[in-house]
Amino acid sequence: METGTVTVSSREAGTDSPLPGAVVQVSDSTGFDFQLTTPATITVASGRVGVTAVSAPAGYRFDGHAYATGLVTAGSNTSFGFVLVPLGTQTVVPTPGPRIPIRSIQTGRTS
Repeated sequence: METGTVTVSSREAGTDSPLPGAVVQVSDSTGFDFQLTTPATITVASGRVGVTAVSAPAGYRFDGHAYATGLVTAGSNTSFGFVLVPLGTQTVVPTPGPRIPIRSIQTGRTS
């Protein structure tokens, strides 16, 4: 059986600093599942591989996608990375279009 390696890392959003301790599951082309803690490197069978975010380190949450796929070829390394943000951090994404005032029924104030 031909094999390659998968490397999984996790970094803090905004600083791009390595942030160890995220738990991920790697599923290889033969159906084996491996649960790892970042940073980690594992040897797997060549073929399609999936990496799923399982749990973030204390005080953090995953930002963005919690699942990724890739192709592992014999003798090569395939890398995956997850971004983590501190709990309580909010991402505000403005929506295009007109602003619609919302009036409080109780106070009559507009926000």
